[in-house]
Amino acid sequence: MSKIIFMSNPKTIYDCEFSQIGKNQIRIKFESDIPEPDIYLSGCCLVNEWNPSLIQTSRKDYIYLYRTYSEDKHVIELCNNNVEYKEPER
Repeated sequence: MSKIIFMSNPKTIYDCEFSQIGKNQIRIKFESDIPEPDIYLSGCCLVNEWNPSLIQTSRKDYIYLYRTYSEDKHVIELCNNNVEYKEPER
């Protein structure tokens, strides 16, 4: 489990599963509802579980929505290069 804060609302700490899924993409699976776009599109930092003032990983440039999932409403993917997700060709 990871703890994450967003730059537009740094006092709120969210529980999530965090993963780097590509060179420019991250996936965040929230334990609760996804925050509003004005929050999650502001950049983020992973913080220490026991001391939230300690930043473990900064992803302040991940301010673009890469992908959402209709089947899992708790997952978003963000990117730092404003490239939209495209389904692979079959």
